[in-house]
Amino acid sequence: MAMKHDRHDAAFLMRDGCRLHYRHYSMTTAQSVMLLLPGFGLTSEDYVSCCQHLAKSSAVTVYSPDLRGQGQSQGGEGDVAYIGQLQDDLSDMIAALQQNHPGLPVVLAAHSGSSSLAINYLATRPDPMVVALYLLAPVFFGHMEYDRELQRAYPFIYYGRYHRKPAPHPASQLRMNQEFRYSLLRHGLGRTFSALQHIRVLQVRRDAGQPWRNYSFRFLQSYRCRDLTQSLERIRVPVWLMVGQEDEVMLPDAVFTLLNWHLAPGLLRESRCLARMGHFSILAMAATLMGHWLRATVTPQAGMQ
Repeated sequence: MAMKHDRHDAAFLMRDGCRLHYRHYSMTTAQSVMLLLPGFGLTSEDYVSCCQHLAKSSAVTVYSPDLRGQGQSQGGEGDVAYIGQLQDDLSDMIAALQQNHPGLPVVLAAHSGSSSLAINYLATRPDPMVVALYLLAPVFFGHMEYDRELQRAYPFIYYGRYHRKPAPHPASQLRMNQEFRYSLLRHGLGRTFSALQHIRVLQVRRDAGQPWRNYSFRFLQSYRCRDLTQSLERIRVPVWLMVGQEDEVMLPDAVFTLLNWHLAPGLLRESRCLARMGHFSILAMAATLMGHWLRATVTPQAGMQ
């Protein structure tokens, strides 16, 4: 089967007229469609190798988008017009996939922080054509108990929420270069005053040589899954989970426990913890494992149809 790799300026048209760029990887005889959401602050450029290998080895058409204001997509960088706009964007993208590929099942895949966006979407806007959720190294913004490294402000937040000090977390053998600055004062202003929801509360950069990127309160509220445990309990599609044992950002054991406890019985179809793999290096193995998952996901779906 020959692969057609579209690297041109393809874009989804959103309900507000904004165009969100995506990279398209397709097979001539695709049996399913995958929408792969990038991690926080990442773009479709970071997933080219993974998507190429996935499309070559599996009968799947892969769409790898840049979120609003990221990469080559339109929109204000690190900001949205209102809380919930990222969920609306995801609805519009999935609707476009169904229009482009009528009848084909859709698999929603998410890496890192976009797992929160995907979980929140499936919990609040279930779609019968979305047949599975793939989570790659999921990170749940605002839920520090699943983070590997507790930042300076986290012990105070943790104590205020749980009335006890957080237990020390095992260190990863890998080093994370990303740096974060979060302003609790600005967060409080955005939460208290609706007119200040555009205020910038988070600064992120990949390493010391890169410029800081700013994110607003309303962007992060659109991105996160506020009621994480309740949202997991409302999901009704099979969930497949892959993490790296040495993940620099999240705690694999804590995430495994979370999903096993709160997903409905039978939904967590497979969970893998890959030795020596980290938060980003896991993408090198993601295509191979997701290809295996696709065969397990799509074949039963085809039998039902």
